[in-house]
Amino acid sequence: MDTARNVLLDVLMLAVCLCVAAPAGAKLIQHLDATVAGSVVTDAAGVVTQWTDLSGAGNHATPGVGEVIYPSTIAFPGGPAGLDFGETRNSLVLLPSAATGWLNPNAGAGGGFAVLVVFRANAVEGTVWNDVIGNSSAVANGFMMRHHGADGRIQAALDGTINTGAGPVEAGDTIIYAFNYDAATGAYDFWVSKNDSSVTGTRAAGDFTRDDLTLGTTSNGGRFFRGLVGEVLIFDSALSLAEFNQIKEDLIYKWITPSEEKSAFSAPSPGDGSMDLPLNGNTLSWKRRADSTAQGDLYFGIHFDDVNTATLQNDPAGVYVGRQSQTSFALAPLEYSQTYYWRVDEVNSAPESTVSPGEVWSFATEPFSIPISNITATASSTFGVSGPENTINGSGLTGDLHGVSAPDMWISMAIPASIEWTFDQTYKLHEMWVWNSNQSIEPFIGFGAQDVVIEHSLDGENWTVLEGASKLAQAPGAPGYAHNNTIDFGGAAAQHVRMGINTVHGFAPQASLSEVRFLYIPTLATGPNPVSGATEVSADVTLSWDRDGREAGRHDIYLGFDPNTLSLAGSVTESSFDTLEADLRLGQTYYWQVVEVNDAMDPMEWAGTVWSFTTVGTIAIDDMEGYRDEEFLEIWATWIDGFDDPINNGAIVGAVPSLGDFAPETTIVYGGGQSLPIHFDNSGAPRSEATRTFDAAMDWTRHGVQSLVLFFGGSPATTGGQLYLKINDTKVSYHGASSDLMNLGWNKWTIPLSSVSASTLSRVTSLTIGIEGNGSGVVYVDEIQLTTDARVVVTPTDPSDEALVAHYAFDGDASDSTGQSPGTLFGESSFVPGVNGQALRLDGINAYVAIDGLFYDSSGLPEVTVTAWIRTDVEDNQIIASFDRNEYWRLEINGDGGGPGQIGWDVWTDTGQLDYGSSSRVDDNEWHHVAGVFDNGTSTIFIDGYHERPAMGGSTFGTGNTRFGYVGLGSESTTFNADPRTPASFFIGDLDDVRIYQRALSAAEVAGMAGRTEPFDKP
Repeated sequence: MDTARNVLLDVLMLAVCLCVAAPAGAKLIQHLDATVAGSVVTDAAGVVTQWTDLSGAGNHATPGVGEVIYPSTIAFPGGPAGLDFGETRNSLVLLPSAATGWLNPNAGAGGGFAVLVVFRANAVEGTVWNDVIGNSSAVANGFMMRHHGADGRIQAALDGTINTGAGPVEAGDTIIYAFNYDAATGAYDFWVSKNDSSVTGTRAAGDFTRDDLTLGTTSNGGRFFRGLVGEVLIFDSALSLAEFNQIKEDLIYKWITPSEEKSAFSAPSPGDGSMDLPLNGNTLSWKRRADSTAQGDLYFGIHFDDVNTATLQNDPAGVYVGRQSQTSFALAPLEYSQTYYWRVDEVNSAPESTVSPGEVWSFATEPFSIPISNITATASSTFGVSGPENTINGSGLTGDLHGVSAPDMWISMAIPASIEWTFDQTYKLHEMWVWNSNQSIEPFIGFGAQDVVIEHSLDGENWTVLEGASKLAQAPGAPGYAHNNTIDFGGAAAQHVRMGINTVHGFAPQASLSEVRFLYIPTLATGPNPVSGATEVSADVTLSWDRDGREAGRHDIYLGFDPNTLSLAGSVTESSFDTLEADLRLGQTYYWQVVEVNDAMDPMEWAGTVWSFTTVGTIAIDDMEGYRDEEFLEIWATWIDGFDDPINNGAIVGAVPSLGDFAPETTIVYGGGQSLPIHFDNSGAPRSEATRTFDAAMDWTRHGVQSLVLFFGGSPATTGGQLYLKINDTKVSYHGASSDLMNLGWNKWTIPLSSVSASTLSRVTSLTIGIEGNGSGVVYVDEIQLTTDARVVVTPTDPSDEALVAHYAFDGDASDSTGQSPGTLFGESSFVPGVNGQALRLDGINAYVAIDGLFYDSSGLPEVTVTAWIRTDVEDNQIIASFDRNEYWRLEINGDGGGPGQIGWDVWTDTGQLDYGSSSRVDDNEWHHVAGVFDNGTSTIFIDGYHERPAMGGSTFGTGNTRFGYVGLGSESTTFNADPRTPASFFIGDLDDVRIYQRALSAAEVAGMAGRTEPFDKP
């Protein structure tokens, strides 16, 4: 650790540092708890001014809209007060959008997030959604959790709705909402404490960042929460199931269960009601409350009443296992298809040794055999609508009981007859259940099959007769018929089964069956991890599966690019396979299969389902998101600078070192919420360097990697210098223009690894970013990654006039050089020298340009580009050009997309509003070229020809409503020069060369328009 820097930080921050012990685990990024004394800061009237973050990450909640009050006059069931959000729209900002990079979980393994909120509903707004927490009011994008007053629904959103049947939320309810999302597998779990309801599924990993993450409402002004909030926990990666369950259990005991009802034991594993457990290797475990020293009396059996009523003095069924000092107990092998019950009583210490009975928990083991679900049926003949498919589609069944309707059965045209069933793959058959024909007239006419021949086949050509299965019992011809024919296949391997019917139970001239069910012995591996179809999977993934096939002796793993031509990758005896030797490629879809092998089985090989996954497109070396203002997690503790050696190294890492701020940069970022700021000064040192040393050497020759890529941003205050990096000791100089260090926006730097020796790349121990030569300033570095892409160079070029629909040069008037979209000046304006000829100066009071001729009245538009030269020194919201954000698009400063002084590019897409902002500011009263591009769902902001990180959303834009536009004013106009946006957000400053294209300009075209001339790496 850097002792000198720590001392300096202590001196500078002592007066304002709130020292809070960080909880275990670095993933917790916000913890708000109303029970912690002093953590809720209020003014004299009790209005919350800050809810202090206890995680150590410094993410304190601040006022949003309205007034949140503390302490509440109503308490939670456990006794503590909470923060009262009242019955009007009151909210707190938990995390600003710029700090929610954790909601962009594209990193595969380790990515994701978890959010848990404890609240009490004092009232429920009856006609709208009650938004508890979220960062977007639109369910088609972003994240939220909420409930509805009218229909009682409880809903989460993660780029689409996730509904649960746990509701309704009613006044007086204390509830926990918990959401856990694993980006590596796409799996989510939305859990609601009311009725202990959990909804699981998958969502593709993506960028879920939208507006600020808000508590008490979202960005919709009409939806708010009425009640109290007690605790909030946010993690920047997915929790394990055990961690998730443990935190839920702790919150229940803390906030919902009255303290006098708390048991010393909780969190049973297997979870209460768990199903399909294997027979072997099971261990019972439970959690002992932290303040408890109680031992546990364990009871275990197969009957609820036995376990529920047993005591040490009265245990007729012998279910008492013994007194446990530990909180786990290993079980002996279990039985198939059996439900087990267990209980752990709390036994307090002597001399009282009081016993408090625990809750009875249960779990069930896996069945011996499982129904086959994917079956097709054909028959020798069919009578009317009573086709063979009725024997496998569940028609006529209620539960496992069949009715008497003939259209729900199969009926042949004549006898003898035959019916054949084909499975999707070969199965080891256990039993076949047969519901015979069950029409009401069955006792009198007798359609049901009687004398039969049952055969099975692997290929549908070579058949084997099943011995001992020649007669079927007759059905009663009454509703509620349970199957009364069980055919034992004895483990025969088959993909086809055929039944020949020679006679029936009566004199009917036709044969009939109601339903059949085939059960198989599971010989195939199941439960792939990653889940089949997963994306953004690590190229170093270890493939695994939840359950081996029955009786497997070894597992042969087949892997490849084509599901039809897989190659043997290796054999293992455990339920996992390390892909190290396979050297998976980045950005590649792989197919894999587990073939279960046992020489004693017949057949000896059982080929499982072919699963798939797609590897990540890049390998993250450092995305700068893992650093915190905590000991050993500081960014300067990893990226070693010249703080202790200023004579030889002029670099200092930190946001504002001159003020003692050595934290990561959180405003100027390319991806996520943080970047690496390197302040350099070579006036007293030969160079400035920041070096990261890797704890374990990295191999950069694997996975088809071709290039190292990083993104860096410059600063107008920079006075010179040459950028370079070193891989170990191999130096590579930046190949772009030296002026790139002096400009706003982000540069992509692609370093072909072919220029570095293989011996160096196979054992990378350090990475250095440096600046040499005369100069000083700051460079921001972000998203260092390995990629299979080769370097592609772009040469700036002037755009053609193709699809140019408006061009305002502002050379003395507001005319449009294309002649299609004339502009009309209104208000007090003037003309001043511009970038090209003259420029339009707007006073920010009432001056603007109304656009005629050009208007939008369509939906499904794929592309648009808006460019302008601007000069302003105002950071507040002001519109550059607009055709109504909520209908089409808007380019602005500040506002919904950008922050103070930043460019915002807002587009209404087919999946909802996409508000997107730059990280660079343009309010320095200098000329800047700005552009907003929408290209079939990809939005990009350019500043001075340098791109910001693109944002993804929708695929087209526009609503189909008619909208006319403005320059320098917000629009909601349905006709020319009508309905300006309220507030108007007039532009304050100078505008020049404003253009609108009905196509997406390329990076080369935007760069050329902005005056760049040197080639650069394609964004």
